[in-house]
Amino acid sequence: MKKLVGILVALLLLFGSAQSMVIYAQDPFPAQGESLANDMVYPSQEELRAMAEHQEIMNRLRGAAADLPDRDGDGIPDDWEINGIDYDGDGIIDLPLHLMGADPDVPDIYMEIDWMEGLHDKTGMRMVNGTYVTLSEQDYLDVTAEEFRKHGINLHIDFGPESVDYVTGTKWKDYPSGSGDAGGSGGNSLPYFTEPAWPQMYTWYDTQMSPGRRPIFHYFALVVNTDVGAGGRAVVGGKYGMINYTSAFMHELGHNLYLGHGGPVQSAYDHNYKVNYFSVMNYMTRNFTPKPAVYR
Repeated sequence: MKKLVGILVALLLLFGSAQSMVIYAQDPFPAQGESLANDMVYPSQEELRAMAEHQEIMNRLRGAAADLPDRDGDGIPDDWEINGIDYDGDGIIDLPLHLMGADPDVPDIYMEIDWMEGLHDKTGMRMVNGTYVTLSEQDYLDVTAEEFRKHGINLHIDFGPESVDYVTGTKWKDYPSGSGDAGGSGGNSLPYFTEPAWPQMYTWYDTQMSPGRRPIFHYFALVVNTDVGAGGRAVVGGKYGMINYTSAFMHELGHNLYLGHGGPVQSAYDHNYKVNYFSVMNYMTRNFTPKPAVYR
């Protein structure tokens, strides 16, 4: 329990200054007519079924959860991080986490990001430490992984075979594939189209994400149109997300990790546009230039 509390505190420090969470503006004006939570999607019935199936898989793999210690509190049992995962008990490692940078003493988060054709190698102006610089999509993901590292969390982002796991410096194509291609690289190109992409999310997850990865990896798609008119959309507490550009990635991942726009989702602190909550999650302060010293 202490480890879980420690990780929550680390996430709050990463995504926002915890000491600034008390003062907030009550339901302020939305930006450009958007709803206050336009990028936060609560689980649909389909999502709830998927989450239930995921939990069933986890329960089957874990057996008695208490028998599988997790000393860093990241939800991945130590045994899986040290020896990999054998899903069917046939003695063959299906997901070789132990060879993919997993650390039983440091919380690990694993991500797979697929992309619409033409979006993988584009560059753009991205804000880093209060200054706009030209970065590639991969460079910005590395910036994000470094921010997690500063807070004691290893963020492993599979952005295709040639992408590099920032934690280990290894290209994803060079990781062992395991059984059923759960290891190695899963990131790949998606068909390009300009229609709203969110309705495709579950289809992509089912067809593009290796079943062997699903108990561990989050899945994001880099698209042209998330149909929300903003940077992205993600399922609160789920494993899916969608972004229009990689600089929205940290914000949307925060929603997967139960963070709202002002603190933990559905907590007394979760109000958007707080004037003193300097966070990538807060619509009011996420683009401050320069960033205040307390910005997280």
